[in-house]
Amino acid sequence: MAKTIKKIVCPQCGSNQVDETKKDHYICRSCNTQFFLDNDDITINHNYNKGSYNPEQGVQVAKKAMIGLSIVIFVYFAYQVTSFLMTDSTPENVNSTGYNTTPPPARDVRYVNASINEVDMIKDPKGNEVIVYTGWFNDIFAEKGKENSVITVILDAKTGEEISRKAIEVDLSVIGAGTQSTRLDYYRGANDELFLIVNHYYLFLYNPSQKVFENVTDTFFVKYPEFAGGVAAVESRNFDGCLTVTNNKGKQYVLYDSIGVVLPIDKVSNIYDRQLPDPEKTTSYKFSSVSHDFPDEEIQLIQYEHMTQRGYPQYNVNFGWRKDYGGSGIFTERSPYKKVLVMPYTKAKAKIVSIKDLTPNHTYVDGGKILASDAESVIIAIKMSVLEKETITLQKISSLDGSVIWTKKTDWTQVRSSSVEGDNILVRLDSTKIVVVNKEGDIQMASDLYEIKTIGKEL
Repeated sequence: MAKTIKKIVCPQCGSNQVDETKKDHYICRSCNTQFFLDNDDITINHNYNKGSYNPEQGVQVAKKAMIGLSIVIFVYFAYQVTSFLMTDSTPENVNSTGYNTTPPPARDVRYVNASINEVDMIKDPKGNEVIVYTGWFNDIFAEKGKENSVITVILDAKTGEEISRKAIEVDLSVIGAGTQSTRLDYYRGANDELFLIVNHYYLFLYNPSQKVFENVTDTFFVKYPEFAGGVAAVESRNFDGCLTVTNNKGKQYVLYDSIGVVLPIDKVSNIYDRQLPDPEKTTSYKFSSVSHDFPDEEIQLIQYEHMTQRGYPQYNVNFGWRKDYGGSGIFTERSPYKKVLVMPYTKAKAKIVSIKDLTPNHTYVDGGKILASDAESVIIAIKMSVLEKETITLQKISSLDGSVIWTKKTDWTQVRSSSVEGDNILVRLDSTKIVVVNKEGDIQMASDLYEIKTIGKEL
């Protein structure tokens, strides 16, 4: 039978790079397999020797090895030349012993921000305004039991520069009875002392000379029989100007330390029925609230006079037009009433003697704040419209005739709270941003409390 194979292919690896060793006998250059063809052109007999030597294959391997070695040698010499050209000629910094004293490269410092904070402004012993900031710092990577710390930072109220920083030594695992969360609260005493309450349990008093809060938990309450057995919880009650204190028996009281009065919690309103020993007339200001009884009434800036005495609490009064039915009971739309700006009960508790709409020709958007006031004027923070992008406008208004003394626009979107110290006003805009302005509306200092950080554990 005639042979019809046109292409000889290695039966082992499929290569067509084969050499004929004799008639119909071949050897593969790639895998050294020897094979031959039967006369029927169909059967292929082959012998594959894995370890057999192929001269041509050896040559190919040698060529590849030489090329690889050449590349390695070229890269090595190129690296040496580059390193020589780029090396600083300055000798290494070595000491007399011959050891290298070059400091290791600095690691990135990991900072920790305060999760909660309190801030207020007071005068230091030299009469300068300072910002007293206290923050709770939690470093989740610190050693067990050392993750939390409370630190007080003193800032210059004019420049915002840090003056001092001191940690408060306290066992932060202790939390007041009846509470679940950690907390920091400032509380102002009757003589403007600055107190700090930690975890609803510890009471600290700020020492301006030492620029630090001092623990007075064990000494502050001992003079009151109600707390002779110890204190289980302490909370600030700023709107009543007092402390809420729970003794170790679980009984709750309100404490007016400035006048030495302790009352059961359910008798707190009785303090406002007491006659003031030596009262004086005080002028204060408040914005009225939106009226539910008379929704068409505009918000007003109210100037009112009331009797006060330093050290005694002042009743928290709210103004807003409402219906006075003359007592308690169930009333209908047909029941007779008087339209009043403040209820007689509230007026008596607050010891109000006069009420005046200071700016009858002005209308205000809900949410205005009183920043500061004195005998001649009042400074307010308001929005001129309810537009979403509307920012705060400051105005100084005459307390005599309600005329606007000056108006200054700010980029503030809100005012959370404010406090006055001397000629300056500390304005808290949100949870971290504060601004100090003077009574002419000029910004003295602006700071973001978020930038106050501690150094965390190196990872």
